[in-house]
Order: sequence, then structure tokens, then C-alpha cells
Amino acid sequence: TEVLEMSLSLVIASVPVALPMVMKVTLSIGAKEMSDEGGIVTHLTALEEIASMKVLCSDKTGTLTTAQMTVYYDDTAKAYNGYSREQVLEFASLASNEANKDDPIDSAVLRAYAKMKGTSNVDDAVDKRKSIYSLDKDGFIGFNPIVKRTCAAVTAKDGTKWFCSKGMVDVILKTNPEDEGKQWTVENYDAMSEEAHKADADLGVSGFKTLGVAVSKNNGPMKFAGILPIMDPPRHDTKETIRKIKDAQVAVKMITGDHHNIGKELARQIDLGTDIRTPDCLQPPGEARDLIVLKADGFAKVKPLDKHEVVQVLQDKGLVVGMTGDGVNDAPALAKAQIGIAVHGATDAAKSAGDIVLTKDGLSPIYTAIQISRRIFKRLKSYVIYRICITVQVVFFLAALAIFYDLRFKALYIILLALFHDLQIVTIAYDHQVAGAKPETPTVLGLLLTSYSMGV
Repeated sequence: TEVLEMSLSLVIASVPVALPMVMKVTLSIGAKEMSDEGGIVTHLTALEEIASMKVLCSDKTGTLTTAQMTVYYDDTAKAYNGYSREQVLEFASLASNEANKDDPIDSAVLRAYAKMKGTSNVDDAVDKRKSIYSLDKDGFIGFNPIVKRTCAAVTAKDGTKWFCSKGMVDVILKTNPEDEGKQWTVENYDAMSEEAHKADADLGVSGFKTLGVAVSKNNGPMKFAGILPIMDPPRHDTKETIRKIKDAQVAVKMITGDHHNIGKELARQIDLGTDIRTPDCLQPPGEARDLIVLKADGFAKVKPLDKHEVVQVLQDKGLVVGMTGDGVNDAPALAKAQIGIAVHGATDAAKSAGDIVLTKDGLSPIYTAIQISRRIFKRLKSYVIYRICITVQVVFFLAALAIFYDLRFKALYIILLALFHDLQIVTIAYDHQVAGAKPETPTVLGLLLTSYSMGV
């Protein structure tokens, strides 16, 4: 009985009973540190995962860029079919929702329209426009990431009916029959498409995002009215932050719905790399496709399903993937990635799907999270090594005394010894650690070898 009691005591003493408490305390203190740096951790396990993160897939607008877009209607804008640049901007403003102040494109269009009209604010410009055009009943069709356009049916004061649409140039020239929106192909499509795509590509090379505008008058054919250039410059700290993240041995891939040329130009400006691919390379599945995804610096013109596909491919290659996003369309990819990061100003859906919610703009809070997480990992690793090492010492020492000196110990004393060992190590949550230079990938064998070597 005495031997069984001692054996049971040794088994109990070898169990790290304080491990869950140490982990919770360490992660909670890390989460507090993270919140001070602009990131709210919604799932504590995310702080562990980031230490092992090897790829960060970043959204472009608002994360790599300022999201403070400026729409131009000067000589850089293009007008076709007899319309002026000012008319193109007015048509675009009709297809914008003035009630949605958070939409960066609509807000930028309406700010440019207010400037063109010489009013002090957007509301005054919209009021002046409403005296000329009235929105038809159920005439506005809002944006969604599938159709990639907005539409508005209005009636002018003279009785003329206009149907206006703005969105991606490709979509405005010819809509996708597979989406659920209103369908059309612009008049004189072949010639118009060639000219518009050339202008779009030229603007893209210069770093402009573009907005195509098409109109129909009195239920006539849709005509391509023009292209409005939009500039969304990179954030001042983006280039430096990406350099730091790459120095931490984490690959950064940009994933954007913008035009390929715009993505490539931005990637060049921030030293991300210029191997920016389009969704065409994601099909068909296979080893060649997987290699492209691994090597690419980013993807442009993507849809929500493409983001999910990229994350899936990277995970299938055994990589720990982080994903940033801000919209409803990003939620599936955020949920799929091991670390979903909802950027500043994200929708409720993105915040719910994410593990970390940023309260500051840009990527800098993510770099901070990488550093904090790696320090946390080292603290927990130190605890595990210490605990196994102490267990080895206690078990070997007491077993030796029992075998060679025929000593017996009360079970209570052994349990108290193990408990005191665990309680005093809780302070490791405040241990000073330096973040590692590369992602942490722990192995059980490595921990055991280190612990047993020190214990013996």
C-alpha cells in the first residue's frame, strides 16, 4: 500500500497542474500588451499561432494603402461617345450612395463631384443634384463583391430617363452573365473595349485605380461614357513594415480585387515584389498551380472564392497562414486562415470571423503582434522545459532515496512540492524575452531532449 501511495504521488507530482494557468496568464498579459499597440485579441490561441506564422496574406485598400481615395476629372480622365469628363463624373455620382459614408469609392466620387460643383460639402452638392435628377422608385442597386458595380435609374427635370452604372472597367463594358445583376453589353463593344482597356492599362501602370462609367438614355443602348482615375497612395509606413515582417522570415502576399497593373505598381512602390498574378493561374488545381501560389508576391482581380482558394493551397503545403480583411466578402478567408486579422474599420462580419481586430491603420500592429507572440512562445517554452526538468529531478531523486536508502515520504509532501514548483513559475509571464528572428516551430522531441538533459 505504501509503495502504491508513493507511486501515485510521484505520478501526480509529474503532472504540470499549473500549465493551463501559466498559459492563460501569459497569453492574457500578451493580449493586454497587444491592445496597447492597436490590436484586440478575440481568441487567445491566435497569439500562439502568430509565433509560427510563415505567410501573411494582406488586403490592399486601407491596409497597404491609405484608403483616402481621390477621383480625378481633369485631363487624366477619359471620356467617350460625346460626353465630357464633367458629365462622366456626374453620372458616376448618380450611381453613388450618399448615405453610405463608409464606402471609400462612393465617398471619393461624391467629394470630387462637390469640388466640381464648387460646394462646401458633399451634402450641398447632392441637394443641388437632386433638384435636377430624381431617383426612380427602387432605382438604386448597391455594390456587392460579386457584381462589382453600382447602378441607378433616374429621371431628369426635363423628363429624360437615365440609367447610370459605375464599377470595374471590364464589368461596365460587358457584364458577367453568371452574376445576378442587370445585364448589358455596351454599344460598339469591340472597338470600345480595345480603346478602354488600353486607357485602363496606361492608367494602371501609373498607379491609378480606375472606375468605368456607362449610361443609357431613355432606355436606349448602354454607352461607355468614360473612365475616372482614382489614386490610393501607399501608407507612409507600409514599405518599412513589410521590410520588417520579411526580415522576421514571414512572407507577405498582397491579395486585392483591383486591376492587375494597379496591384503590380503598388507592389513595386512598397518593395513587395512584382510577381503579381491573376485568378486565371488558380485553375486547374495541380502541383504547377500550387507552386505558382507559393512563389507569387500577390494576386489581383480576385473574388472572395479566390482568396479562400489561396489560403487553402498555402495551408495544404503545411504553412501557418495569416489573412487580413475588412469586408463581408473577406469573412470566409479570415475564418479559413489560422490567424484571421480584421483591419481597422472592418465590417462586423469580418470582425466576427477574425481572431485579432486592429484598432490602428496599416500593417504595423501585425508586426508588433508577431514580436509579442514570439516572446510569449519563448516564455511558454521556458516553462515547459523547466517543468519537465523539475519533474525529472524530483522523480529521480525521490526514487533513488526510496530504492537505495529505503526512505518513505508522505504523499501530501510530494504533491505540495510539485504545487509550489508550479506556483512560483507563474511569474514567467513577465519574463524578459527577445523575439526570435524566424517563425517558431516547436517539436515535442526537441523539448523532451532539452528538458531531460538538464534534468539529469
